[in-house]
Amino acid sequence: MIHFQDVSMVYPDGTKALSSVDLHFERGEFAFITGASGSGKSTLLELIYREMEPTGGEVIVDGQDVSKLPRGLVPLLRRKVGWSSRTSACCRSARCGKTSASPWT
Repeated sequence: MIHFQDVSMVYPDGTKALSSVDLHFERGEFAFITGASGSGKSTLLELIYREMEPTGGEVIVDGQDVSKLPRGLVPLLRRKVGWSSRTSACCRSARCGKTSASPWT
């Protein structure tokens, strides 16, 4: 379970990435996070796997407030959450994209 309760994120330069976000995902649920560039998608993911901590609110993963999780346990947290980016660093050429789109030909 992933739960965002009134989560906000403001970067040190004053940029507001998220403001009072409430979300809830159940275990095993698939979710697609979409939006324009700069809308907070990456920030949302980085808060879930504790690459950063929110400036307000709570991010709860499997019953644990991730901002209170000792740094040494962060790798265990990250093993609980799966995610996939829409792009892949290993496929930058059109040929690779074509191959990825049709893996059985």
